[in-house]
Amino acid sequence: MPASTKKRPDKEKLLAIQFESLKERTDSLLAIADKNLDTYKPEVAAAMFEKVSSLIEELTGSFSSWLLVSTDLEDDKILSVKSSFNNTSKIADEVLVKLKAASPVPVPTPPVKMEKPSLSSSKLRKVDFRPLEKSGTKNWFHDLEIVFKAMGITEEDIQYAALLRLIDAQTSNLLTSISRSKPDDSYSQAKALIISEFSLSKYDRAKLYLLESSPGPEENLSHFASRIEVLFDDLSLDDIRKFTVLRHAPSSVRLQLAGSGFDSKSFVDLVREADQLTQRAKQDSFVVGAIQNKSRTNPGKQNNRSKVCSFHVRFGNNARTCSGEGKCLLWSKGLPLPRENTSGNDAGKPSRG
Repeated sequence: MPASTKKRPDKEKLLAIQFESLKERTDSLLAIADKNLDTYKPEVAAAMFEKVSSLIEELTGSFSSWLLVSTDLEDDKILSVKSSFNNTSKIADEVLVKLKAASPVPVPTPPVKMEKPSLSSSKLRKVDFRPLEKSGTKNWFHDLEIVFKAMGITEEDIQYAALLRLIDAQTSNLLTSISRSKPDDSYSQAKALIISEFSLSKYDRAKLYLLESSPGPEENLSHFASRIEVLFDDLSLDDIRKFTVLRHAPSSVRLQLAGSGFDSKSFVDLVREADQLTQRAKQDSFVVGAIQNKSRTNPGKQNNRSKVCSFHVRFGNNARTCSGEGKCLLWSKGLPLPRENTSGNDAGKPSRG
């Protein structure tokens, strides 16, 4: 008997049958959904939406597969199947929109907030470092942060906890508000506060750098230069000029201008204000000295201590007019009495000098 030969299946026909089957199922489901849409509960509408979407996806894949192998078919056949697929797709789009509108609105799940593990949940790594150096806080923090980086300690709260182990009780009291409020940048705030508390003013740093620093008995000059370099940090040539002049002012004037005024004022403004304060200090000291001397000369006249004429109050030792012996403690025989309706310093005569 001759060997039987099986006829090879026609792939185009198989895909066409598959497409027609899926299309019938899809059309039937779309008709049911469109007819009963008003009666669906939200949960049923959601389930129907998923099923129709799944069938449309399968139908689209089947149509694409059939179209790839139908190159030998007549154009009319291809256009007919394509038109049928497009009609089903249009109806599906409309039904899916209605089903989606009838479906329950999904409630977004709030993101789960990952809590940062507390220090108590893991053992704090010991930072082997020297205690806080109050005389050079900037350099000390710079070195400490190098150690933090090498140990992989980057969290602010762990850095802050390590810092608390390296400071004394007095310094720890400065950080009480930070420890209580527990801000996210606790270490950065503590660092800024400690540096601000123990750093010298520009005037004091210039004084220490230029006048009061010297190498130790066995200290190399290179070590000495490195040690005092931090004192010159952010000092400008203008700051050096201001210090050079201001250090010759009276101590009371230096005390008043060596703080924030030293940083904020220009060289010219600082020197001008120093002159004004120095002149005022000299006048005040002269008046006080004169009152004390007069009190010693006339101890019984205690009520005269406050008698200083307006000319001496205004012009001090340069007064060229005086109200008289009985009216001013600073009166002397060489000073004339004031003219009538005169408030100036010996009006009518040219000033001396």
